[in-house]
Amino acid sequence: MMKRFLAILSLFCAAMLLATAAAASPENEETGAFNGYLVRIEDKPRLLMKATRSASPASVPDGCESLGGGLYYAETAEEAEDLSALGRVLYCEPNYILTVEDSAEGYEPDPWNLRSVGASSAWVHTDASGCYDRRGDGVTVAIVDTGVMASHPDLAEARILDTINLSGVENGVDNYHGTFIAGIMAAGVGNGIGTDGLTPDVTILPVCVTWSGGTTDVRTAVEGIRQAADFGADVITFSIGGNNDSAALREACSYAEERGVILVSSAGNYRSGISKSETNYMYPASYSSVVSVSACRLKNGEVEFDGDYSYFNDKVDVSAPGTDIVSLDLNGGTIRKSGTSFASPVVASMAVMARQADPAMDKDRFVKLLEESSVDLGDPGYDVFYGYGYVNIPAFLDALDAEISGGESAAEAEPSFKKISLLLSGEIGVNFFMDLPETEGVDYGGSWMEFTVDGGDGRSASDAYDPDHRDKSGEYYAFTCYVNSLQMADTITAAFHYTDGEEEKTVTQTYSVREYLDAVAAGDHSSEMKALGAAIGDYGYYAQAYLTELHGSDPGAGHAAMPAGTVYTDSDYAEAAEGVSGQAVLKVPGNSGIEKVTYSLNLDSSTGITVYLKPAEGYDGEITAVIDDGWENAAVLQSDGRYRIQISGITAHRLADPHTVRVTAGKTFAFDISALSFADTILQAPTAGKAAKDLAVALYRYYEKANAYLASLD
Repeated sequence: MMKRFLAILSLFCAAMLLATAAAASPENEETGAFNGYLVRIEDKPRLLMKATRSASPASVPDGCESLGGGLYYAETAEEAEDLSALGRVLYCEPNYILTVEDSAEGYEPDPWNLRSVGASSAWVHTDASGCYDRRGDGVTVAIVDTGVMASHPDLAEARILDTINLSGVENGVDNYHGTFIAGIMAAGVGNGIGTDGLTPDVTILPVCVTWSGGTTDVRTAVEGIRQAADFGADVITFSIGGNNDSAALREACSYAEERGVILVSSAGNYRSGISKSETNYMYPASYSSVVSVSACRLKNGEVEFDGDYSYFNDKVDVSAPGTDIVSLDLNGGTIRKSGTSFASPVVASMAVMARQADPAMDKDRFVKLLEESSVDLGDPGYDVFYGYGYVNIPAFLDALDAEISGGESAAEAEPSFKKISLLLSGEIGVNFFMDLPETEGVDYGGSWMEFTVDGGDGRSASDAYDPDHRDKSGEYYAFTCYVNSLQMADTITAAFHYTDGEEEKTVTQTYSVREYLDAVAAGDHSSEMKALGAAIGDYGYYAQAYLTELHGSDPGAGHAAMPAGTVYTDSDYAEAAEGVSGQAVLKVPGNSGIEKVTYSLNLDSSTGITVYLKPAEGYDGEITAVIDDGWENAAVLQSDGRYRIQISGITAHRLADPHTVRVTAGKTFAFDISALSFADTILQAPTAGKAAKDLAVALYRYYEKANAYLASLD
């Protein structure tokens, strides 16, 4: 039966590949080169409220790799067939090669592109208090490209996050292309060097997906788009493409759009010798989830479509300057280039402006604003060359301001997520703050937030609407989801459920503790807050590493991994040992009913200590325990004959606070214990392993930095 099924799959894969080849005739297919295969397996139904572990799934065959979201990579067709053991195959396709969309033409430097779109109107736009409010502050754009040279002098003031380097090239920079795009978007304005960026205050997330000077494949591009979306990017600009439609690439773009990302891509460049036609398409620009941008040039003082290289078709949304563009080069200076690659970031910067004005701005509303504000060139109305027209930033900002101030935005009329913070209680609380506008017919009294943590066995929780649970200003309502140290990188989906009097509605947001920590590291925050953020990240990383070593497997079966933490040295161990000295003091008196007291640190629930009491041989009397003179009957008999005492919910800044445990077993004795008792015991033990010692140091640093941060607030 399995052989018959594999034969069917083989025929299915072959049919898919033949259909793709048939759709790409020689005159419209520039390249059919590919590297391996991509196979999509049908998702299995998922019950959010059920937390039991299902039967073990089939393992990924040798030579294949899971890319997430049910997508797998196989090097050969035979290996692709083996993936059928994992479930029903939705599609099998070549892993097509993609290339960056630039050309080699050069011209004399002239920033006509900035003048022609009215860039300065964004630089001087201010809010009611006189602060610049369209330069991109608070918005993150992912440049999924060849990497960004963050050390370029004209990016010295730019906010650039650490590169997600998926291609493995040195320093995360393959060639000039991504840096050139970063310059168009975020170069310093008026600093006398380089060029001027359209949105100089935007935060850039470089995602390097290319190698060999601008080459990538669908597999790597898909991973780059998904990781940018999971990171929380507001906008993605993607000036890479190919002529072959890919289900995997289409899915990745839809995945990002569903998470609120506005994707902008270059319409594509014709290579030499390729015939031009409006029936030719470049991907991902031609997907419905993506804003497609064609390129224009300046000729005899007039802006016109550049038919020398730019694609044109019915998927083009707008046009922007792409020819004779001056931007940043890897030599620390500038370079002149042309291509739809350099029209795309102009529109991406406009998406940044829109997201700064309204964090809930989506692709459809953004395109509508572009349609209302662009200059109609070419044939009247929409056409395949200019789309809705040539972008005009002053008119765009006027249209944007009118929508926001006019109250017509759906985001203003409906509940929306506004900000996120961490609550460092026993578990780490993620506070989601919402704006709940007073709207006729809407009563929030029965509303509630549902949280789903995507990691391990899955976990769901809820937090009901509380009119008194708000931020310090009293403006936004708070809903809190708690995660443990293993779940810091897991995605939290927050779904706010309410009724408008006629129907039930839901507003969703995704986030993770890791995203928050990354934002703290990249943002303009105090040194104490940055140090605490780094300590929390180290604690999460070393908690996962410790349990992996302890159990010999992935902790929690499927939690997303935290990035590598600080590498501790002997001096770090010594410093932490001195800091926690004296925390581990357990004395059991003779002639009691207790032979031994041991304890462990809780990592997969709220931070705390579990104490175990082993009865003395022959003792069959009653054993009771009281914690802090208040919690009686705290000793619970376990199946192995020991008694367990649980101390949970210890906040970060109180990890050293002693809890008095009073045990009665024939006679009464007491001892003090804290969460840092674990660290003290580990760092005193000469046989303790590195994973345990690293966790002990991380726990101490977590405590130390939490107190330093609190002290800085006084």
